[in-house]
Amino acid sequence: MLFKLSVQNMKKSIKDYAIYFLTLVLGVAIFYMFNSLDSQEAMLEVSKSTHEIIGLMISMLGIVSIFVAIVLGLLIVYANNFLINRRKKEFGIYMTLGMGRRQISKIILLETIFVGIISLIVGLVIGVFGSQFMSVLVAKMFEADMSKFNFVFSSEACIKTCIYFAVMYIAVMIFNTFTISKYKLINLLNATKKNEKVKIRNPFLAILVFIAGATILGYAYYIVTVKANTLRLTKDILKPILMGITGTVLVFWSLSGFILTTIQKMKNIYLKGTNMFVLRQINNKINTTVASMSVICLMLFMTITVLSSSLSLRNSMQKDLLEMTPMDINLEKPANLSEVYTNKYGKTITTTEEQREDSKLLISETLKTSGFDMNLLKDIVEIPIYAQDNLTMEEYFGDQFKEIEKEFPFVIYDEPEKIIKVSDYNKIAEVYGINKYNLNDNEYIVLCDFESMLNMRNRVLSDGNPLEIAGKIYKSKYSECKEGFIDMSTSHTNTGIIIVPDSCNLTENMQKKHFLVANYNAKTEDAKAEIEKNFVDEESRIIEFLKEKRNRIRRSV
Repeated sequence: MLFKLSVQNMKKSIKDYAIYFLTLVLGVAIFYMFNSLDSQEAMLEVSKSTHEIIGLMISMLGIVSIFVAIVLGLLIVYANNFLINRRKKEFGIYMTLGMGRRQISKIILLETIFVGIISLIVGLVIGVFGSQFMSVLVAKMFEADMSKFNFVFSSEACIKTCIYFAVMYIAVMIFNTFTISKYKLINLLNATKKNEKVKIRNPFLAILVFIAGATILGYAYYIVTVKANTLRLTKDILKPILMGITGTVLVFWSLSGFILTTIQKMKNIYLKGTNMFVLRQINNKINTTVASMSVICLMLFMTITVLSSSLSLRNSMQKDLLEMTPMDINLEKPANLSEVYTNKYGKTITTTEEQREDSKLLISETLKTSGFDMNLLKDIVEIPIYAQDNLTMEEYFGDQFKEIEKEFPFVIYDEPEKIIKVSDYNKIAEVYGINKYNLNDNEYIVLCDFESMLNMRNRVLSDGNPLEIAGKIYKSKYSECKEGFIDMSTSHTNTGIIIVPDSCNLTENMQKKHFLVANYNAKTEDAKAEIEKNFVDEESRIIEFLKEKRNRIRRSV
């Protein structure tokens, strides 16, 4: 009997259930799409750098999906509560006819299960097809190879969606049982006749709260638009977000009282016709939906923010990728290894005679020795990178070091600065297609494009910041760092390179690294991929050779 009654109620309340059903379907579909993106094989047909970016994006979407699950749970609870409130009189009639609260709870439970199962199935179907379009969209955004694209069903995403959905639905069932148990018969029968209480009784307080909420909300949007360039740290970003949430809730919480109070002051409008009755009903509805309107507005804000941020991040990454990887490959290895040295992790390393001899060779010579065919590379440029043990970042900042160290305590200040002669750097700049520089005999330039480090370095360059390099004093040619880099990366990561004149007396024993850039001598992507295998395949001869000799060549493509 209860089963039949539940089915009849669903048919009778189909319009009311439509809102609930759509909420569930969209939530399930979105959750599945977020968690199934990594299963599409088309995502794998991209460059290694782009593959890392997509992997990062998928990880971020996994975190976002948890947030989606929480919001979905809140929406389910709200939509379910909306249905119960719409049917209070119906439940009151059931109780009048002798039905107990437990039986009413069973009816709602059956209806909830029916709607949940149907919406889960429909949501998964939409999610499966939607994930294919999402995969195509992401693949197009990152210029992936679509030749291997095929229809994919992610069982892992499906199981994860079902588990999350089941947990949320169990919570809704418990909520329903608790809600029904506290209702009294008289309240159920008179539910449609009662207006809700005004949230703020004092009209002046309502106006003040509304103005305060609107002001906070306006200032939050001012920060994220006009002053967006000042949002550098997590605490800076958190401030406008919290202000936006607070402002939104305050605006909707005070809106009904504000509207009613404002219109009541306009006697010609308020007392005309049936306006008193209509305004009271509007006021009542606004009171009922304060939480839902606040959540919906915040969700729209989050959606727009995430979408615009994702597109901006994608465009920025693509731009940086093209700009920061102008060649196919760069390699570097240590130069002039001593018998014992301390690596960057503070570990003492003892080198062999073979390693010390090899550290004196150019990278190209090491490659030839390993049996690598140098004809596979073209546009080869090799330069030395120097360092002076007593020229560290601490020495660079001079008198301002203590102040800067307090502000940025996690920076490593005792590592020697990279030093490159201007002609050597210009060789790299030539093949990279970036700015070249000229220097007088007593000048130096600092190249830096990592924003936080750039701001730190610029503090001391305004007065020339004299530095002693190889026994001679040099002053900065510019009052700020210039753009430039040698290590290729997916973003601007150069924390600082000091460019000195060719006349600077940098001796061979000051050389700390060998550096090489080159292009693959191939015209097709497949041919380039074959050459690439020499550098990424662990079984290849060059990698085996370098592992055996522990030369620690670092690769960056």
